Amino acid sequence: MRRFLVGLLATIGGLALLAIAGTAFAVWFFLPTGPPELPERIVLDLDLREGLPEVRSGDPLSVLGLEPELTVSDAVLALDRAASDERVRGVVARLDGDAPGFAQAQELRDAILRLRAAGKFTIAFADSFGEFGPGTRGYYLASAFEEVALQPLGALGLTG
Repeated sequence: MRRFLVGLLATIGGLALLAIAGTAFAVWFFLPTGPPELPERIVLDLDLREGLPEVRSGDPLSVLGLEPELTVSDAVLALDRAASDERVRGVVARLDGDAPGFAQAQELRDAILRLRAAGKFTIAFADSFGEFGPGTRGYYLASAFEEVALQPLGALGLTG
């Protein structure tokens, strides 16, 4: 009986080591080796419908996310870098009437204006600005864009 138990535990241990080695090899094999190659012409896509956090979340499980979390400072830095990058042609943004807040809208608006001053095109799209409430914040941010596209059935609710 003792030989059987030792053999069983040795088999389980060997399989566990084999699984760990296989996982380590798969991670090493499938991880990218360097930065991706960028095309000659780039159009940035900026989704501001849900708002942006001020800082990255401290949740340890957020590290497992597939896409890195974009913060306000990341978005402003990316727009400023895009202004000086010759490959970037412009930005297309999706907006909402509620998000982001006024402070974030001011920072993002200034970054969009700097991008426009660099000669890049800027287009904003929204389903509605203030359909069931005030849309002042979203429209204030949209006013920095060169072109604003509103869905034909969308509403524009400005207060103040």
